[in-house]
Amino acid sequence: MASSAPNASGGFYRSDEDVVVVGVCGGIAERLRVHPAWVRLIFGVAALASIFGVLGYALLALMMPVRGEGDLPILARAQYRVIELWTRLVQQLATFPMLAQRWMQMRRSDDESERGRAIAGGVLFALGLYWLISSFGLLEWLTFGRFLAIAMCLVGLGLVYSAAKNADG
Repeated sequence: MASSAPNASGGFYRSDEDVVVVGVCGGIAERLRVHPAWVRLIFGVAALASIFGVLGYALLALMMPVRGEGDLPILARAQYRVIELWTRLVQQLATFPMLAQRWMQMRRSDDESERGRAIAGGVLFALGLYWLISSFGLLEWLTFGRFLAIAMCLVGLGLVYSAAKNADG
């Protein structure tokens, strides 16, 4: 939730309390006295609309100080921030195997709604990944039809593997 008191200096600072990525949206929300979800929604829409949303967020993440960092030169702050962002990225990537394992457990759950969420999440992730890759012009050979065919083949192989595994054990 947004803080009840604005930043004392009147400038924009990254939040050190309301942090999802690096605190840019939390800091802006504190300064403007709005709920951080609104600021995150605006940045999310801007990021989906064009690369300028992503670049704008990245520049703010590099340039906006955390409270108490305002006296550091901007280049020193940017250098420190790159190291901080890299560390956070590595930490997030380290959690991926755990998330994949949890997703597999959800898919095998007896709870119908949990299985449904796992399947919907997997489909949305795959479509989002396809959309992201195609928006950057990577893998131009991968049209939506080819993507769908590959996805159907992988799902089919998964079903055959699952059926064979269940029959064996």
